[in-house]
Amino acid sequence: MLMKKTRNMWIAVLLMAALVSCSKKSSTVTDEPSVQDDRKVNITASVSANEPVSKSPVLDGDGSGNFSRGDVIGLLVSGKDGDCAGFSYAIGNGSLLWKDIEVAADNGKVDFYAVYPEQRTDDGKFTFNLADLSSDEEKDLLLAERTGVDEGSEEDINLVFNHAMHRLVVRYTVEDGIDADALTTECTAVSSCTVDMTSQSVAAVSSAISGFEKKGKEVYFILVPQKSSGVTLKVTSAGTEKTFVLSDLEAADVPSDLEGGKQLTVDLRVSEGKIEFGNVTISGWESQGTVSGEVIITQE
Repeated sequence: MLMKKTRNMWIAVLLMAALVSCSKKSSTVTDEPSVQDDRKVNITASVSANEPVSKSPVLDGDGSGNFSRGDVIGLLVSGKDGDCAGFSYAIGNGSLLWKDIEVAADNGKVDFYAVYPEQRTDDGKFTFNLADLSSDEEKDLLLAERTGVDEGSEEDINLVFNHAMHRLVVRYTVEDGIDADALTTECTAVSSCTVDMTSQSVAAVSSAISGFEKKGKEVYFILVPQKSSGVTLKVTSAGTEKTFVLSDLEAADVPSDLEGGKQLTVDLRVSEGKIEFGNVTISGWESQGTVSGEVIITQE
């Protein structure tokens, strides 16, 4: 009987030991994550002051503005040796945690790059073709960067977006008897480019040429940054037309490059039998001079 009681006692002791062991294991598994793992990545986003080229995001008169809650940007986080990870981030609704960013920090710091509208990228690189897009709003491409962010930081990461494309504006002053609304402007230019988010660079694909046509007294075209020698305008008025290359205008201040984030404005005066150039200026970011001249359309 004594042996039986002794054996039962040892069984009870072993069971208690097993329960304690499981309890310790369970406690380890259910431990709360580290503070850094629970930290959110706090993104704020704005658009730098420049000429507005689209209706979204909402921009002020000077072209600056902010995104609305729910606007989705493409986000790329880069660390040591180019290690990177991509995310889709909704402004104001972001639930991105630092633990989700599985990149090796470089001396405790990482770099943030963003694009709007969101694009399909390969390590931050993608092709952007204006000819594939149906509206001017879709053709507006915004890029931003914020480098040297401390890993795990709870401070706001402010992304300032800049317009990556060029905006070409053509405005007409017409004499009496000419229907301004019937004026047709066709712009032919390079329409495709390669974009690298990490270098914030845009490179035109010279083999991709497309034509874009609009009617009215004032029109604008969203263009890939490119040489002005590759851009032509065909203006049609009252059944007559004239085609010219921007770089052929006889003025020393004609920019050789149409730069991203800038606007070139071409003022034309249309009268019977001729189209006369007024001022052609770069505006919105910085001035690159004034161009004037005259192009004669001969009635056949």
